[in-house]
Amino acid sequence: MPMFKLVRARPRDAKRVAHLLSNVSDEKPVKDVKRLIRERRVLVLKSNKKIKGAVSFTILGVLGFFAFMWVNKIAIDPEFRGQGMGTTLMILLKRYTLSMGVAGFMLYSLERAKNFYAKCSLSGAWRIFWWMN
Repeated sequence: MPMFKLVRARPRDAKRVAHLLSNVSDEKPVKDVKRLIRERRVLVLKSNKKIKGAVSFTILGVLGFFAFMWVNKIAIDPEFRGQGMGTTLMILLKRYTLSMGVAGFMLYSLERAKNFYAKCSLSGAWRIFWWMN
């Protein structure tokens, strides 16, 4: 079974991350992704040193007190969809953000994704999920 890590994206990852994020919505220019990476607002899911997924986000609030993560985009490489990568990404994202002091996250998603989030054992109102109950 492959080992996965969720780590902050590096500048050299910008082109790959831009490609992944553009698969889930409008084109994301590499220059915009480079800015997000400099601002430490992109995480990548890696396996065997290859990027399989990415998350762009904004932290709202004060870490360690009351902070939320606004998830701008979540993307899994189309080649690896349907293989549990999205679930793995959500599990690792939860661990990562809890260690930072993030209480929950918000996102805008399609209604059809609701079952995916339920499968990931996320509780809360639809599109606003709580890590801590």
